Amino acid sequence: MSQIAANKETGYKRKKSVPKKIAVIFLVLLLLPVLLAGLLYLYVNAADFEYDDHGQVVSQAEPMSFSERNSFDSGSMTQIMRLDNADLYFLLKDIMPELHYSEDLYINAYRIALEDKAIYLQGKAYGINVPVRLDIDTDWNDGKLHLKVCDAYLGSLCIPVPIGFISEKLDFGLEYELPFQEIPMLKTAKDIYIKDGFLQAVFPVDRNIVMEGFGAWVYLKPATIYMAEQDDMVALVSDIQRNWTKDGYKSPRLSIFMEKLQKNPDAYQELKVKMLAASPEKYAEAYFSQNLIKPDIMARFYPGITRQAVDEMRKQMYYIQNYEFITRYAYDIDEKFGKGTTKIRNGKFINAADNSAIEFSSLFGESPEAQKVFPEGTKFCAVLCEGAQSKQKIGRLRYGSATAVQFKNGHCMVICKKDGSLYYNEISAEEYEDIASGKTPVYIAQFNG
Repeated sequence: MSQIAANKETGYKRKKSVPKKIAVIFLVLLLLPVLLAGLLYLYVNAADFEYDDHGQVVSQAEPMSFSERNSFDSGSMTQIMRLDNADLYFLLKDIMPELHYSEDLYINAYRIALEDKAIYLQGKAYGINVPVRLDIDTDWNDGKLHLKVCDAYLGSLCIPVPIGFISEKLDFGLEYELPFQEIPMLKTAKDIYIKDGFLQAVFPVDRNIVMEGFGAWVYLKPATIYMAEQDDMVALVSDIQRNWTKDGYKSPRLSIFMEKLQKNPDAYQELKVKMLAASPEKYAEAYFSQNLIKPDIMARFYPGITRQAVDEMRKQMYYIQNYEFITRYAYDIDEKFGKGTTKIRNGKFINAADNSAIEFSSLFGESPEAQKVFPEGTKFCAVLCEGAQSKQKIGRLRYGSATAVQFKNGHCMVICKKDGSLYYNEISAEEYEDIASGKTPVYIAQFNG
């Protein structure tokens, strides 16, 4: 009997344990999401990424030099500018959109990692840190930079997140327009992409490279005639300026300069400084004061183009002084001829008081400008001029005076005062010889330059 009773008691206990096990399993199933959420909470807090203090990165990172940052390609006629992480923080510091969406949902920290083509974000969602890595790519279209999210991963173990599925279900895009159009320096870029750990901006190199030289053109133009040696800056500005209206014109001078830039990118900054230094000071001042590129951006990305550099270069420039010297000479001759104190005979200026020939050197004297414009070996010839301002009556007609010059470099031009300003025009060596020989007794001043 006792045996039977014991067996009954054991069976009862077994029956009683089955519901208990089921209950335990049920409780575990109920608690599993909580446990998983707890594990996920521990994971996202422990598997965080490194983030940047943007201000510290900018202040501690030495900006690249111009030659390190830029390269030029003569084949594609392009300039490639490289921007690193610090450059992006620097450019975006004033134009980054608001990353604080609500009190419970915001971006707490982030790090741009161009070397990984990724952005590491630390989001804060209802008190929980959510570390996410976004793999990105860029697209430059119609002057706008678009950031595309390709993949997403959770935490440092890079657990894949089905970002495409989520974006489709929640109806939000994975492509965002960055406010780079607010940075004038990048507005002329033809392409921007991530490569070799840099954001690389590609700019066309075309005739606009000499825009800063147009303020100096009035002074550079006569220099193309009288200069003993060709200056690269003057030759480039002259070639593009003279052919500006020709559609599709490909400047051979620009091609030569691009080959120089391939070897020495800093020649780009030197060109800009030279053109500004050859211009009147008001043009250079306007360039720096009215430049759409902010001074701090210029200092970082174009460190060699400064007011100080332009002022120092201006001390070596002589184009403005030479132009003013030629102007004074033409005005002085015109005044003396108009007053009748000088005449013209056999290619010479004659002193009306004693009919003696006047040496040309005595007309402009000794000065640094005279030595640069009219060095030893320069030939001169006085000629009657139709169109010059001050006139004398020669026979039945009235003529003005001009000076034909043949420079040591073989170039020739005619100089006079016309309509209240300097007139000069390049002529051929044959035309000069015709004037000097008397075959052309009167020069007709029509078109300046």
